[in-house]
Amino acid sequence: MEENEEEMNSLKEELMRKLEQEMFEYKESLKGKTPEEIMQNAYELTIKQEIIDFYNYDLGYTKEDLETLIKEPNLLEQGYDEWLSFDGNLREVIEYPIEHLNEIIKEENEKNPNNNVRYSEEKNPKNEVR
Repeated sequence: MEENEEEMNSLKEELMRKLEQEMFEYKESLKGKTPEEIMQNAYELTIKQEIIDFYNYDLGYTKEDLETLIKEPNLLEQGYDEWLSFDGNLREVIEYPIEHLNEIIKEENEKNPNNNVRYSEEKNPKNEVR
């Protein structure tokens, strides 16, 4: 492995540790809240995890990019705030798969109108928890 590649991997690992630490601290802050407050924060928790996952992909960051991101305080919180300011909406992300599922169910029902087995039961025959 080339020295530059090792350095890049090290920087990426450092960035991921930083984001994971921020997430850990956020989760710890939720532990003292009521169940209702925790449910109200579920959306933020989900989006922050998606942000971490996004950074985990190799997006062609330069060494300078990674160094800058590592130095940035509260990167995860800033990412969440940025998501909100761009009218971040999971509805758009969820829309296509739900429409696709509805089409599959409709097609299955048209093929087998008297079949009592639903699409979800075929995909998950033992009703296993996912």
